Amino acid sequence: MSEDAAALQAPPSGPRTRAGKAALRKLEQLLPERCRPFLTAAFSLTRSGVVIGALFGLSVLVRCCITFCGEVDWRGIASNHFSAPSPAGVLITAVATLLAMSLASNLARITRWASSRLNVLDATDRWKGLFKPCSTPHRLRGHAVFWGVLAALLVVWMPVLLSYAPGSVPNDAAWSIAMAMGTMPLNSHHPLFYTAIVKVCFELALALGGGYQEGVLVYSILQSVVLAGSIAYLVSWMARRRLPRIAVVATFLYFVLCPLFSGYAIIMWKDPMFGAFALLLTLLLIDTVLQNGAVLRTFKGVAAYFILSVLLILIRSNGVLLVVGSAFMLFIFMRREVRAGLVGGTLAALMVFAAMQWVVPRAMNVETEYVEGVGVQLQQVAYVVVTEGGVPAEYQGLVNGILPANLWRQAYSPCCVDSLKWNDSFNKDYLSDHRDEFMRMWRELGLRHPVAYLQAYALNTFGYWTPGSSNYKEMLTLTMSTDEDAMPYALYAHDLVQQATGVSLRPVYEALIGPRGSHCYFSGGTLSWIVLFTVAALLLIKRPRWLIPLSPAFFGWLSVMIASPAAFGLRYLFVSIICLPLILMLPAMALRRGDERGLERLLARRRRRSGD
Repeated sequence: MSEDAAALQAPPSGPRTRAGKAALRKLEQLLPERCRPFLTAAFSLTRSGVVIGALFGLSVLVRCCITFCGEVDWRGIASNHFSAPSPAGVLITAVATLLAMSLASNLARITRWASSRLNVLDATDRWKGLFKPCSTPHRLRGHAVFWGVLAALLVVWMPVLLSYAPGSVPNDAAWSIAMAMGTMPLNSHHPLFYTAIVKVCFELALALGGGYQEGVLVYSILQSVVLAGSIAYLVSWMARRRLPRIAVVATFLYFVLCPLFSGYAIIMWKDPMFGAFALLLTLLLIDTVLQNGAVLRTFKGVAAYFILSVLLILIRSNGVLLVVGSAFMLFIFMRREVRAGLVGGTLAALMVFAAMQWVVPRAMNVETEYVEGVGVQLQQVAYVVVTEGGVPAEYQGLVNGILPANLWRQAYSPCCVDSLKWNDSFNKDYLSDHRDEFMRMWRELGLRHPVAYLQAYALNTFGYWTPGSSNYKEMLTLTMSTDEDAMPYALYAHDLVQQATGVSLRPVYEALIGPRGSHCYFSGGTLSWIVLFTVAALLLIKRPRWLIPLSPAFFGWLSVMIASPAAFGLRYLFVSIICLPLILMLPAMALRRGDERGLERLLARRRRRSGD
């Protein structure tokens, strides 16, 4: 890169306002000369940094106004509600806002520093070996990395599977098993494709002479292989793209040492497989950006894009938002390069979605649950009923038909919609039959009580946008369901390690993921802000195309914000957890793989203007 290009990429120094310059000079006089550059960087506030920091501070302030008792389920408005912020909350907000403004203002500088470290190849650097790019010129070596990482992950996760054999079956998974095996009618609570996966696992176990226990084991093995396979592909992809060894090794250790992944591998949830497919789509989108759209101009690339899109759409209901969002970002930034592949792959995936959403359920007489799609709206209506003294007279009959008026306050939980929709007196059929009237009431109440709606929404989602917020609701618990209504057959977890050695590993693992463990590894709100700050960094370094690979994580978070069932739920953000190494490296990768020719053209234009 030329000296002019390097100068263009150098970060601006000093604050951007006159008041900031004056304050900075006074502070510099009080500090040693060595500390002054750090002070200059910390207080070099930019307009974009001030805006981002202000939004961050606003989220902290709103959280400080929320009184939260620590319990999510079945706690009413008396326990979780809005109140005036305390002096300590105001102080925390001020400090957090200033720190966020400083960080956001220096995102471009931090990104350029990280990108320069990714290119360290100086022989005098003692960390040369770690920062040197991985060398896998032969395809065989890439395969060796993949199979090696896959085997290592399965070996590391094996003790957890053996300690909780045959796997973990929460209550909602028991309903999936019951629907798959025909003991419960099919409904839209779980996607048909996921139910089909469960059915195949159990039918295979029964065909081999086993039972329901062995069916759970087959599912656990399948999910472990899918999850480990996607992670192994990520590590081998990083090696083949010649990313620094330290990044490859750190990514591998992240998945090996974090105990959550071994638990997610054997728990019967849709989220682990969904996250695995989202990770593969993210890598495909990165390749699309790196190769200027060449990937989606080949049959193999379009087929991979189509298959991953279909899998995301079919395995979770919010997968369609990820697919449509990714396609939208591709259309905005690379429509000329990927026009044919983008249109063909996306339309084909949406046709599959339409068939599975409307055609197949009607043909199979699948029961639809309207209440699953209006959880946020139901929470807002309930908040108005409880806090504003009821609803207008024309809607009292509708409210009483859904739930008797004297039970709304008792059943309403501001942080979880389940307490309403699972109430014995809640009439789901009545709500489904009067969906148009309900939506009209929801719109009119929102116009009359906009502040109440915002408060209800904040209480129902604050775990996904407040940095540092965490709760036991996010805890990963490996248990067997005891819901006899859903599953009239017994499933038991066996500690095979204890049976073989006399020593149980369960206390160790439960100490790592128990009430003081799992929800401390990741905060949903912190993960969300990492994604948002990454978006800001990519825009500040003028690499908007690299927003495309961020689409699965961003739209996964957005789907939770649109239809959150509870204020906390780390598994709903599993896409961000599994893609976290890529999210953190994306800005540095964007600069490292930047368009040098475009940069030189920009410099040439500036020289011509200065010459004129």
